Amino acid sequence: MNRFLDDFELEQLELSTGYKIGKNVKIARNTVIDCNELEIGDNTIISDFTILTGRIKIGRYCHIAHKVHLSGHYNITIGNHVTISANTTIYTESDDHKGHALIGPQVPYEFRSCYSGPVLINDFVAIGTHCIIMPNSIFGEGSMLNIRSNAYNNFRAEPWMKYGSYSPISIAQLIKPREQGQKDLVDKL
Repeated sequence: MNRFLDDFELEQLELSTGYKIGKNVKIARNTVIDCNELEIGDNTIISDFTILTGRIKIGRYCHIAHKVHLSGHYNITIGNHVTISANTTIYTESDDHKGHALIGPQVPYEFRSCYSGPVLINDFVAIGTHCIIMPNSIFGEGSMLNIRSNAYNNFRAEPWMKYGSYSPISIAQLIKPREQGQKDLVDKL
């Protein structure tokens, strides 16, 4: 059996759910999809053991690596030519853990204190492995989040800049500019 859903299965997924799936899309069979809205652009690959929930839009020529969790209840928008590496999690809602409210989805909402908001990842962005991205984060075109880095507190990555965390709990800081040569290669695809 093929590791990815075949064209017929992708067509059935579109018809039964209303999702929009482009051409030459590969979705691993063991991907968990529980989306209200899902749009995937042409030539995108979603690898093994990925979880997609909520409202998610993924552009063309993207790779969502294995064990990525996209929790998009408040919208995740991913541009074209984006790579999200293995074991990365993107949240659009989270309990705040200050101790003044109960936490967890099993608790009625009125007893919880949550913060939420969309995540926007523009074209040519690269997200390293084992990253955590929290609500209201925005990645400018061509920006990069280094391995094991964190984006929270309304994180903003400037275009074509590389960011990284210096400890497991610190917010990512600017490291250096990135080259923009990727944009020139798009026309050759």
